[in-house]
Amino acid sequence: ETAIALYQNYLREYPNDWAALSDYARLLRTHGRAGQAAPIYRRLLHVAPNDARTYIELATADMSSGDYPAALAAYRQAFRLDRHWELAGDTNREYGFTLLRAGHPRRAAAAFAPLLRVPALRPIGLVSLARLDFWQGRLAQAETLVREAMDAQPQAGPLTTARRRLLLGQIALARGDRGAGLRELRAAVADFGHIGLKVIWGALAGVEFARVGDPADAAGLLARITPLAHPR
Repeated sequence: ETAIALYQNYLREYPNDWAALSDYARLLRTHGRAGQAAPIYRRLLHVAPNDARTYIELATADMSSGDYPAALAAYRQAFRLDRHWELAGDTNREYGFTLLRAGHPRRAAAAFAPLLRVPALRPIGLVSLARLDFWQGRLAQAETLVREAMDAQPQAGPLTTARRRLLLGQIALARGDRGAGLRELRAAVADFGHIGLKVIWGALAGVEFARVGDPADAAGLLARITPLAHPR
């Protein structure tokens, strides 16, 4: 809140400071105020209409606000200006799942597919397709794709590995295999000390433990992340 107030005061004096506007919009978006950030991104695009990155950030803000048609339009404009964004890992995933939320699962799969042809990006594409299969109830196919991604990237970082283990746990639980689900969830948090996003990740994993009826592991994670969380 303090940082937001400082930006607001500064921008009253210097309303056309492009860098400050961009930083302020990003601050709003990352603190759950996507609806307030989107108009600022649009204002920035009036100044720099060919800035693909700003279109990507606008798309993320619109998606977070639930305005999927506007988000997809912003993604398309970004890709028209700079095609490399189509295969950028996080952007590709967010674009694909925005398509899914907008009711276009086939187009989402088509968006993920090109990553499979790039060796360095193939694991990302496989996991995105696995999530798509999972959400559509194709559990066996989803598990196969996650395991293929893990085999293709055995030295993935702790957070990437944890996310994939969590997805395997969710798949196992969805098919009714509580034992396998718990094993994967526990494997997902085994390297907790090396995961950067401890509070967010710990909260997500803790919810899964609670859902599966494992209050001890859920409470253990809560005890580890509570001291790290902001007092608010």
